Amino acid sequence: RTLAAATPVAAALARIRDAADSSHAFVAGSSLGWFCFYLALGSDVPAIGYELLPALHAHALRTTDALSERARALGCVLKLPELCCADILDADFSKVHLAVLASQCWDDDLRARVAAKLCAECPRGAVVIDYHPHDTTAETAEAGVSEQVPGLELLCCVTGRVSWELEFQFFILRVPCRDALPGPLSSS
Repeated sequence: RTLAAATPVAAALARIRDAADSSHAFVAGSSLGWFCFYLALGSDVPAIGYELLPALHAHALRTTDALSERARALGCVLKLPELCCADILDADFSKVHLAVLASQCWDDDLRARVAAKLCAECPRGAVVIDYHPHDTTAETAEAGVSEQVPGLELLCCVTGRVSWELEFQFFILRVPCRDALPGPLSSS
């Protein structure tokens, strides 16, 4: 079973494709942009990637430019992802129906703050794919958020191949709420 074939992920991709608004997939920690390219080109959904490191972001932009140039030469139009060099805590998640968190190198505080922001801003039922296991009961409390705000709900785990491991476990979660959290969760 692949990540895109997992039932919650497939449903989220279909919701994005069927939406009449600016719904999209989001990749936090988009690195060289590959997850964004897979979503935009392989799954045919609008995708936005956020990467904090300028060198990785610049490489992803060069890849986007090369793909655009090649497509033009072939007379094709590609729906490429939008790539941002910015802090994910400053992103707008209000139209995100599928979020991919490349969080394997994040500290616990950042993971908790991102989980709380997803719960606060994403549409109810949005799906989250994460590289890192989630302690769904403690995340929002660690971010300084009231315990009344529920965390992400674990739906299932899917094993897939990554560059550093043949059988890697991805965690598929769901956003259970859209309640506003007390105060903004920005990077400042």
